[in-house]
Amino acid sequence: MQKTLVEAGITTEPQPFAEFARMIALTCDPDGTLDEPNPTDKVELTLGTRNPVTGLTRFTGRLDDYGVEVLGQATDGLAAPQPGVDGTPDPRSAATRRGQALVEALHRYLDVGDLPVQGGERPHITLTMDYADLQRAVGAATLEHGGPISAGQARLLACDAKLIPAVLGTRSQVLDVGAAARLFPTAVRRAITLRDQGCVWPGCDRPAGWCDAHHVRFWADGGPTSRDNGVLLCRRHHSEIHTRQWQIRWATDGIPELVPPTWVDPHQVPRRNTAHHIITRLRT
Repeated sequence: MQKTLVEAGITTEPQPFAEFARMIALTCDPDGTLDEPNPTDKVELTLGTRNPVTGLTRFTGRLDDYGVEVLGQATDGLAAPQPGVDGTPDPRSAATRRGQALVEALHRYLDVGDLPVQGGERPHITLTMDYADLQRAVGAATLEHGGPISAGQARLLACDAKLIPAVLGTRSQVLDVGAAARLFPTAVRRAITLRDQGCVWPGCDRPAGWCDAHHVRFWADGGPTSRDNGVLLCRRHHSEIHTRQWQIRWATDGIPELVPPTWVDPHQVPRRNTAHHIITRLRT
């Protein structure tokens, strides 16, 4: 092995030579226990302190080769650039896309519910907010592990989630805690999926499995949980619709359309996503 390393070192650049030397070491020590502990024993993740101004929390860490592969497989598709409706490039940086993709992958994992039980319950996002403030879109809400979030963010989380109502007394004593209730039942979600087949945002290719069910008339505003008030939106466009710049309307044929703001189209011509239906026809 020494002879092989010397011969390779004479003609090989430093970076590929380091990888080659690592392969030699693994060949000599297939069990990975000769000189150093298993790399998985050195995997780490550190959460920093939340910045109260930006609402962002820095995290750092190290992954072994398998961890990097799993992370890449889970996020690469979600982190792909998404061009605008008019074909303009995705304005998000690669780092921003990867960060949002990681949150999206974890969000889906929580939806599956395939996690260890904590305190007798499957893990879920806990949000605390006054219901009247939620309806009026004022005030702020708090998260169990994060800091305060705006009423707009709270309305987004409440749009398609399991809600556990808690009744508090005048001194914030917990008087009653109800059962979790999913706003869009399975049957309604399936009906919406059959119609939309994916994110309804024009030009978006995200399939139904990657989407939230969104109340066209916001649930916090009294919108009903029904097929005729629900559409599929991927996480990115679900956040976008809650800015209230784009509006959703129903066309005469019952298909949801997006009405752009005047700064995108002064004439506000409605647009619809036809890509999912084209793909379905090609498959059949």
